[in-house]
Amino acid sequence: MILERQLSAVRGLLRRPIDGVKRANEPYAAMAKAGGGTGLTTDQIKEWFSKLGQTTDTDTGPGGYYRSSVPVYRAVKLRSDAVARARLKVYRLNSDGEQEWVGEDDPVQRLLDRVNQDWTRSRMWRAVETYLCLWGQSFRWVNRADSPDPAMWEIWPLRPDKVQVVVGKDGTIAGYIHDPTGSRFAMLPDEVIWDRYFNPLDHHKGQSPLLAGLSSVKMQLEMLAFNHQLFKNGVLVSNLAFFLDALTDDTDIALFHERIADRYSGTENAQRPLVVKGPGSVQNLGISNRDMEFIQGIQLAKEHVADIFGVPEEMYAGAQHPTFSNREAAIKDFYANTVTQEWDLLASEMQEQFVPMLPRAYHGVILRFDTEEIAEMQESLTDRSNRDVAQATAAKLRAEAVNVAVQGGIIDEPEGRVILSGDPIFGELEEME
Repeated sequence: MILERQLSAVRGLLRRPIDGVKRANEPYAAMAKAGGGTGLTTDQIKEWFSKLGQTTDTDTGPGGYYRSSVPVYRAVKLRSDAVARARLKVYRLNSDGEQEWVGEDDPVQRLLDRVNQDWTRSRMWRAVETYLCLWGQSFRWVNRADSPDPAMWEIWPLRPDKVQVVVGKDGTIAGYIHDPTGSRFAMLPDEVIWDRYFNPLDHHKGQSPLLAGLSSVKMQLEMLAFNHQLFKNGVLVSNLAFFLDALTDDTDIALFHERIADRYSGTENAQRPLVVKGPGSVQNLGISNRDMEFIQGIQLAKEHVADIFGVPEEMYAGAQHPTFSNREAAIKDFYANTVTQEWDLLASEMQEQFVPMLPRAYHGVILRFDTEEIAEMQESLTDRSNRDVAQATAAKLRAEAVNVAVQGGIIDEPEGRVILSGDPIFGELEEME
């Protein structure tokens, strides 16, 4: 009942118009009412963002792994940097049915290039890809500022851990609440771009790629923490069992612990021999770093993270058998498979979610990333030359084979011409006598 009342209150908050302001943020509705308008100015947005409650511990959860795990940070940064290199362009179909870029001055293109006064285009796409890699979802609020001109709009990336999706009774999205435990800024479905990876267990939440390798990442962090304590304290007393006849009461045991800590902890006492006076024995009940296969464990975690994010191992520093040639091939494979798929996903989400937000005159636009300036996506001169030579050789062999078939009466000349009509080099048969 409590949850249902909360949902009902949120739905009411989302749907209640306040002097023409559909989004239900009461402080800004009051500002808009006082100013005679209904849009949010950039200064008002900055003021609201500065008052957001800091309720999420960024050292835990997906954001924490980005800050503490080297393989996760490296993989996510490689992906986000790669995605941000391409420019999202706006196209329209011309009279010949071909896609034609609208140019620099188009209002939609200007919005996608400018985003807002605080964010650059490149930084926004880095944020989107980083959020997708870590949380499996990304939210962007489109502030239309009560203007029919998209060039006057703004796009604001939002932290996924601060966005609550509000689901209606019919299972559809009723809206979104940003900073649900703080300022509670409500947004309608038609002003939020929600990118997310498919989650087979919850259609209203993206699935974080990190979930697949969470055990490996946690193991790596725990192994590093263990090793850190080993170097810091010098001796692993927790692995040692002391069988001493001289210790008879709790006071003696406490004093013994103090002496161990004083003499053997700290890097300055590393490798200092452990001496116990009196009758008794010391046994090591633990295992060494070598026995734990420390290096292999770290390598396994790196391999799992690389597999999860589609980053070839050769792109990591310290790859086991890197050469210039296989690293170059790995980078091309990374762009041709991992990054290209991500560009296609993001362009598709923008096409299906963002374009319908635009005024009707822009509903025919087509959005796609321009990769012509990205060297890794282009064929090298050597590859292109080899391909052209191979095509020319194959075409010549086909033409010779057709000539032999015609001369031998297997096929007639018109049939031979049909066979070669689609050949890019030899469109016609040579003169046959």
